[in-house]
This record gives sequence, structure tokens and C-alpha cells, in this order.
Amino acid sequence: MWAAAVGAEVSARTSTGTMSGCGPLLLRKLLGAATSWAQVQDFMRVTKLAELSVVERQSVYNLLAQLLLQYAERVSERTGAPLTPKLVCSCASSIAGIFDSAFPGYAASGLAPIMARRLCAAR
Repeated sequence: MWAAAVGAEVSARTSTGTMSGCGPLLLRKLLGAATSWAQVQDFMRVTKLAELSVVERQSVYNLLAQLLLQYAERVSERTGAPLTPKLVCSCASSIAGIFDSAFPGYAASGLAPIMARRLCAAR
């Protein structure tokens, strides 16, 4: 579900020229690597987001993918590095911090699942 969410976000941005030439298989391979996936999996477990229903988890993964791509774009602009799938996947190791920047205190206070349910209900 994580790779599909990031892939969909990349596809949405590819039409505007961002990360052109990035295929779904490359993303799955990079996102499935232990260094990338372990951080996301730990974040989901610690925040209890992994206990949500499948539909709710997919909404969370979609939100995290949007936040991840926004963060990767900022890193790319700041450092001058090209926005590539490898950069996006390396940024995934900071997913907890990325989420906390967007929603300060939600993860630490245990409110992340409530936010996720509301997000899912709004869609």
C-alpha cells in the first residue's frame, strides 16, 4: 500500500515534469528496501496507525506520500540535488519527523489514529 501511494503521488507529479522516467517497478524496489520501509513500518506501529482498517491505512499512506514528496522537493531545492526516486526513498527514513512537522504533537499524544479516521471520513 505504501509503494502504491508513493507511486500515485509520483505519477500525479510526473505529468508536470517532476521525476519523469520514474517507473512503478523502480519505486517498489527502492521503497521495499529495508532502509526505506523499516522507518515507515516503525512509524505506523508506534503511532498505532497500523491498527487501522485497510481503507484508513491507505488514506494514511496517501497522506504520508504527499508529505514525503513535498519534503523531497524542498530538499531538492535547498541542496540542488535532482529530485529522483532515490532521493525520495532516502527521505522516507525521516517520515516520523515529516509527519510531526505537518501535524505537531499528534504522534506523541496518540492522536494520529483519530486524525486518520477523520481524514478518511472526509473523503
